[in-house]
Amino acid sequence: MSPESKKLFNIVILGVAFMFMFTAFQTCGNVAQTVIRSLNSTDFHGSGYTSLAIIYGVFSASNLITPSVVAIVGPQISMFVSGLFYSMYIAVFIQPFPWSFYTASVFIGIAAAVLWTAQGNCLTINSDEHTIGRNSGIFWA
Repeated sequence: MSPESKKLFNIVILGVAFMFMFTAFQTCGNVAQTVIRSLNSTDFHGSGYTSLAIIYGVFSASNLITPSVVAIVGPQISMFVSGLFYSMYIAVFIQPFPWSFYTASVFIGIAAAVLWTAQGNCLTINSDEHTIGRNSGIFWA
């Protein structure tokens, strides 16, 4: 496999992996409030809206430090560990408790900042000035 085709393959894998991960995450995020309302439990008093507010608030704040984290750890390991945190958030819906639900929301906020920074780094590493447009289009497609 030539170096150019290996880089293209990396971009395709990156796009497919993000598609699967965000299909699961967006589904959980969009139906969280409905799932929580259907629990009929007096022990769980969480809110899907609060969870999303925590996720995106922590995500915004974490963007200040994530470039350093990705530079030290590397983009591949950063994306792998972030993917584990996304999986943890999705798994919380198996048996939700308020503390685990909101804790997972904090962790996924940090993981999201690391993930998107590492994704941009990976896209840049696998592109040059002639292929960046094509590779960005392939990733987002």
